[in-house]
Amino acid sequence: MKISFYQRFDIYKLAILTLSILSCILYHRKGHYWGDDFALYIHQAKALMLNGINELIETNLFAINNSSFHDFSPTLAPWGLPCLLTPLYQFFGLNIEVFKTLIALFYILFIFSFYSFCNKFHTKTISFIYTLFLIVIPALASHTSAVQTEFPYLFFSMVTLLIMTGYKLNKYRLSQSVLIGVLIFICSQIRTEGILLLGSLLFFQSFEIIKNFRSFFKIRAIIWVITPPFIFVLLTFITGLFLPAGFVSHINFYSKVSISSIIGNSASYINIVSSFLIPKYSYVFSFTLFGFMLYGLFKNFPHNKILVIYTTFLIILYMIWPFFEIRYAFLILPFALYFILDGLKSILKLYLAKKYKTVFFTLTILAIMFSLIRNGEEIIEEKNFTRNEIEGPYKKDAAKMFNFVSAKTDPKSVIIFFRARAMSLYTNRKSVMIFGNDKNRVFDIGDYLVINKNNVICQIQHSDPFLNSALFTHRFKQVYENESYVIFKRKLG
Repeated sequence: MKISFYQRFDIYKLAILTLSILSCILYHRKGHYWGDDFALYIHQAKALMLNGINELIETNLFAINNSSFHDFSPTLAPWGLPCLLTPLYQFFGLNIEVFKTLIALFYILFIFSFYSFCNKFHTKTISFIYTLFLIVIPALASHTSAVQTEFPYLFFSMVTLLIMTGYKLNKYRLSQSVLIGVLIFICSQIRTEGILLLGSLLFFQSFEIIKNFRSFFKIRAIIWVITPPFIFVLLTFITGLFLPAGFVSHINFYSKVSISSIIGNSASYINIVSSFLIPKYSYVFSFTLFGFMLYGLFKNFPHNKILVIYTTFLIILYMIWPFFEIRYAFLILPFALYFILDGLKSILKLYLAKKYKTVFFTLTILAIMFSLIRNGEEIIEEKNFTRNEIEGPYKKDAAKMFNFVSAKTDPKSVIIFFRARAMSLYTNRKSVMIFGNDKNRVFDIGDYLVINKNNVICQIQHSDPFLNSALFTHRFKQVYENESYVIFKRKLG
């Protein structure tokens, strides 16, 4: 029977495309934030183009070892995002808007892949509702204004999970095994969390082996087990021959793990995910959603083991990881949302029988509308806010400051600045961060001290009397100033 165009056409996909593009446009802002993980990604892309990886390692290690705080950066970030940025840098240079367009594209692709994943287990209508919850979250869409790894990783990991859910011992192709290994490699090169996908696959395979133990010793079963990890290890080994894996240096951060950090992170992620879904949440509401999620995990395990295992691993990782950041919650959010809604649906089905669908649709649509209404003021404010450029390295005063450092300082100078990696990217100078409680170290290291007048963290404050003290003025002199920055140079002799 021939299927007509109208039968094949998915109106929901058109709606998702339209809404996700509108979200990107609505929350787009010029420039970039000061948080300088982005600077390391771009600097690595630049280093790839200019064959300057060793120089970058030296520069970043200098910043890490000589700053007041040593845990702000790995030696190098994973190479996935820098590799994606490299061709853009080749043609457009340090054009941040081009880089952000790539991130927005991955946001849209991620939204589509999430819908496709949901549609594998649910109807198109339910899948669309699940996806719509993601699209109406302002924090998620506004993150497209940052050159970060979250959306590329979410897209590739979602595609990987989509393929792995169909990776069964009794029906697989060798090409599928190879593709899974390649995708896990790509994910791990974008974010180190990608290794959890391999762990999840091996854990899932152990259940399949137990269920089909008699078949396990056949060649076909052995190939099914070893091919994805073999491809992953092979590609990782080959990549290591050409690119240094400096990002493993942040494994040392686990020495900071404590019971209090685990408890604090757990509560923080539960609350932040709740705030994404419903603004102005309460703790009761947060832990109610957490209960729905746990029930959703339980109900999905028999038929969706791979997603349950991966989500569990991911949550445990971020509970243990000693540093909490809101953007890390973006990596948990789609899976938490999926299981929260599945848990709610299962509970309604348990107690309401045939009426559960009507109640579920009513509750979810009301929740989406409520979220939109409560976010209405924020959306309007954000729309007005987007007319202003982000306070960061691409603002006019910052650009002038960087130009002065590039043009008027010796290439071997060390610049003290509150965002060392950004300073190195834009000026090709070594840079370190010196905090206000460590201010006397400016006499031991640094040829120039650059102060942001906005009294940002990670620096000596512009209002600090130290900058006017006899001790400081005897050693440093002011050589540049604009509305936002002032630069001091160490005196000779």
